[in-house]
Amino acid sequence: MSDALVLAFTAPAAALVDPSVETNTAMNYYFVAASTFMLTAVVWVVATRVGIPRLGRYDNPEFVSQEQAALTPQEIKALRAANWSLLAVVGVLLALSTPSNGLLRNATTGSLIQDSPLMNGIGLIITLFFFVPGLVYGLVAGKIRSGGDLAGMMTSSMASMGGFIVIVFFAAQMLAFFNWSNLGTIIAVKGAELLQNQHGMVLIVGVVILSSIVNIFIGSASAKWAILAPIFVPMMMLLGFHPAFTQMIYRVGDSITNPITPMLPYFPLVLGLAQKYDKKMGIGTLIAALLPYSIAIGVCWTIFLLVWFWLGWPVGPGGPIYLNTPVGG
Repeated sequence: MSDALVLAFTAPAAALVDPSVETNTAMNYYFVAASTFMLTAVVWVVATRVGIPRLGRYDNPEFVSQEQAALTPQEIKALRAANWSLLAVVGVLLALSTPSNGLLRNATTGSLIQDSPLMNGIGLIITLFFFVPGLVYGLVAGKIRSGGDLAGMMTSSMASMGGFIVIVFFAAQMLAFFNWSNLGTIIAVKGAELLQNQHGMVLIVGVVILSSIVNIFIGSASAKWAILAPIFVPMMMLLGFHPAFTQMIYRVGDSITNPITPMLPYFPLVLGLAQKYDKKMGIGTLIAALLPYSIAIGVCWTIFLLVWFWLGWPVGPGGPIYLNTPVGG
């Protein structure tokens, strides 16, 4: 979803310099997919060596007993059925997208990426990937016997969001004051001005750092990129960089400080979940616990990005690093 969100601002920004430059939703996919494995390893090391030891031992008998409870034969059967239903969803998706005339392809060009039902309906597809196995599990396990049971589960889930909604209310007031003051916009524009005469590694690291700083003040990825894209994309294109690479640099910087900014829309949700396990957990304690992750991810992911840049690999399908690189190259 992030790919589709930021592309809506990258494409118009690129058109300011060259309307013929091709962009697509998946043009960052190679780098993002490779980063998944690297970041998983980084987070695991930080969690086991820093995060978990700092938080100490957890002894809440209520949750421990739930985690250690054995599954019943019926639940095991339900899990197997849910797994098979997930494979069925994947099979249907492949059947509708693999053939050259598949229903999920662009009816005119046959593309799976450019303006295709697959990409345009990705939100619904992701929803089905979760909904179908969950529904099958509930039916086979006997937890869902009628529409009323399903509605009750949904109501119960929303009831647990009560604390989150209260925290969001006050977080929204703080966010509104930041929007009113235009502090984030000022930082973004002034920071971009400092990078206009830079190039190469300095420019890449500068965009990453600036994006991470602006992220602390503007939580919305679309709001940040709406400000930065018309500045960075044309500037980088004039230096020979493809919009796909510029977008990827921004996404790296935008992700680094997500765990430690109260402006992140999901921050209250994380705080509410943490308080479920530790009643004394506050905003400061949570940020302190997550800060090592931001530092490790920021350093390792930036180095990973620079190595990718030096190797000259495309960041995704139709997403070369340089403008003069053929899309298939």
